[in-house]
Amino acid sequence: MKTLYLLRHAKSSWKDSSLDDFYRPLNERGKRDAPFMAQILLQRHPQLDAMIVSPAERTRLTALSFVNVLQLDKTRIHYNDSLYYGTLEDQIQLVSSFPDEWSEALIIGHNPELTQLHNYWSSTPLPNIPTTGLVRLDFQQEHWAALNDQQAANQVFFEFPRRYFPKKIK
Repeated sequence: MKTLYLLRHAKSSWKDSSLDDFYRPLNERGKRDAPFMAQILLQRHPQLDAMIVSPAERTRLTALSFVNVLQLDKTRIHYNDSLYYGTLEDQIQLVSSFPDEWSEALIIGHNPELTQLHNYWSSTPLPNIPTTGLVRLDFQQEHWAALNDQQAANQVFFEFPRRYFPKKIK
């Protein structure tokens, strides 16, 4: 069995409009939500073999929060350009190329591709994975290369910060 976690990066800052999208850091909410959601994952006892991360600044910072909370070695982080620049097809190809020694992997990426990837494999479609939204998908297949069938995964959970921090009314 293979387990794939999908995590959308934490909320990013638009404070400096001169910054290229790739270099946007986390805003205050993102800095709060990333370690909080890592704690949510930690409570579910993941056995992560790898984190595959978009090289964008906001995903890199989100990944570092998860590494710290989960007490993982930073060598488990693998940056992949297709998570920032690629298409849904590129991301399906990426996952199917994971080494079979990995039983559990976490992808930290962006929308709309992350939601599309979820909906490609899950029979429980989601309209949107919000910032710092976390989904667990379980596959019966023993090989990542065998994950080419649509709707082959069981969605185990879907967590997101707004569930715990409701939007404040102004």
